[in-house]
Formats: sequence, structure tokens, C-alpha cells
Amino acid sequence: MKIDCHGEKYNELIKYEKAVDELFTNYVHLQENGNRTDTHWASLVNRNGVGLLAVGHPTTFNFGASYYEVTDLEKAKHTIDLQKRDYIVLHLDEKQNGLGSNSCGQSQLEKYRCKFKAFTLTMKLSAYSTKEISANIKAKEQIQ
Repeated sequence: MKIDCHGEKYNELIKYEKAVDELFTNYVHLQENGNRTDTHWASLVNRNGVGLLAVGHPTTFNFGASYYEVTDLEKAKHTIDLQKRDYIVLHLDEKQNGLGSNSCGQSQLEKYRCKFKAFTLTMKLSAYSTKEISANIKAKEQIQ
């Protein structure tokens, strides 16, 4: 399964493609990871070219994809304890807390902490086939 996404980094628009496994970081202390920020659109496509497209409009969003549930990461003591799921866990979020949790160092800086307040996240989800249309063209259609 491949991830294809379009996001921002350092105020430049970037597009990249990665396998779901490439989004996972093997930390000594297992934890959620692989979150991507400032994403305009992301798609998951299987080897047959069947995909799911998520388009944030008018705002960007965060996403993560993994072969592990959050509870799998919480329960496992080491990566060898993890059993890959036969499905992909897709997280679509408005935002996430920044790095650091005070579990092994200082607390997060104030500007990186999520505040509990009402928000709106507008997103369009659609299935598509790469045999009929590319994710890039499909995403542009969804935005218009």
C-alpha cells in the first residue's frame, strides 16, 4: 500500500510517495508516530490501483497511516512484540500535540500544546482507481 500526499514544508508545497511501512519510526519506547502535518490531500492506493483520497478544503489536516492500532503500540514492550495488522489504520486529524510529553524530559513548549476548543475540519473522502484518474487530478477536482 502506498501513500501519496501533497503538503507544505518550510512554506513550500511538496508531493511525496511512501509505503505505509516507511511512515513508522522504530522508537525504543513504542509510541504513536508517523504523523504528517499541513497536508492538502493524501491517498492510500493498493497494488491494484484502487485508492482512497482524503482532501482537506479549505484547510489542511494531519494524517498518519500504520499497520498497528494505537493500543498495539501501548501494549507492546518492544517492536518484536508487534503483530502487523492485515489492514491499515488511517488517522485524519485537525492537529496533534507537538513533540515532547514530559515523560522523559521537559514539558512541551506552550506554543506546541493543543488547546481544548471547538474546531471545524472539513474534508472530502472518495474512492478512485488510478486506471481512470491520478490522485493529483482527483484532488484538484475535489477542491474546485
